[in-house]
Amino acid sequence: QKDLESSFCDANVLVTLGDRGWREYGAQIVLEPFDNNEWRLAVKMSGTTKYSHRAHQFLQPGSVNRFTHAMMWKGGKDWILEFPDRGQWSLFKEMHEECYSRNSRAALVRNIPIPGIRMIEKEHFDGAETEFIRSSSKYYRQTETDVEMALNPSRVLYDMDSDDEQCLLRIRECSEAENSGSCEITEDMFEKAMDMFEKASYVKQRDHFTLVEIQELMAGVGSLEAMQTLYEL
Repeated sequence: QKDLESSFCDANVLVTLGDRGWREYGAQIVLEPFDNNEWRLAVKMSGTTKYSHRAHQFLQPGSVNRFTHAMMWKGGKDWILEFPDRGQWSLFKEMHEECYSRNSRAALVRNIPIPGIRMIEKEHFDGAETEFIRSSSKYYRQTETDVEMALNPSRVLYDMDSDDEQCLLRIRECSEAENSGSCEITEDMFEKAMDMFEKASYVKQRDHFTLVEIQELMAGVGSLEAMQTLYEL
């Protein structure tokens, strides 16, 4: 792995100021620390930083100069980096990615709340125990196992995907053409029915059910004709 902190890449800088513009040759881009544990890409000319860029988002794509075929990357309002050498452009992309990664980690550290502490000197500690006061009488506890929660009929876990939506659309089209009750199937009804079929299949260890079983399983979900249509999918 490259040591990007000690690396640098070469580029030219295209500067625009009002209606004037010019090219500065021989710039070097380096990765260096900035304030508040942040990092930046510094554009140096003769060892002096003239421009800088703090990477807080992914690298924006560059463009190609149609005459020189050099890679161009806009770094600021009035300056653009020009990379005649594609190898230097590749190195710059690695440096930008590293800069963005370090700034992202630094931002996470800054946003982590740090609780305050109060030191208690031993000579001032009398050993008296402080009574514990419960702030709330209500605690949320999971009384069911994961399997029991999954099989609970009041919890609908099935979630329609795009294939299910297409399937339901075809059922409705066929039902409307045949004037049957299957066209009454809604998305909510579809998910509840599939959820019940999956749970019953797990409990009974089989995926074949009689008409009577389907009627008992789907009581209150939808019409028997609609549920039978879903069962036969």
